[in-house]
Amino acid sequence: MRIIFLDLDGVLNSEKSCLKNPNGHFNDNPDPDHIKWLNLIIEKTGAKVVISSVWRRNASWLQMWRLLDVLGFKGEIIGQTPELHSHRGVEVQTWLNVYKDNKAFVRFSDPKPPEPIESFVILDDDQDMGELLKYLVCVDSKEGLTEADAEKAIKILLRQST
Repeated sequence: MRIIFLDLDGVLNSEKSCLKNPNGHFNDNPDPDHIKWLNLIIEKTGAKVVISSVWRRNASWLQMWRLLDVLGFKGEIIGQTPELHSHRGVEVQTWLNVYKDNKAFVRFSDPKPPEPIESFVILDDDQDMGELLKYLVCVDSKEGLTEADAEKAIKILLRQST
């Protein structure tokens, strides 16, 4: 299984997308123009999404999936990173460790173990990834997720084997 750790602010919304609002007010909703590039990554790699955004503080990953679905998202969200009040990289690594230990992902209705993780990428506009920096596609928050960012993410997901 391939995983995309997804930040929202600065990745699926941007300074550029906020200017589309005719009232000139900040609109931090995800922008379909950025979602199409996320969809491209998913289409080319089959990756699933884990939310790493601060949005997870106010909404569950299921609520975010519903919002993104309305805006054209075509993927699958399988969870969110824990909030550890630490660097984003620590939260991503913690999610990976818990997943690999199968402690939080065994369901009573589905007794088989979860799929192994082949590769992952982090889409974020911050660089606080520590040792996971090589898995980061650092998105320019002024532009949001672009085709070039999507192509970088696809290369990372298809070439690595964890």
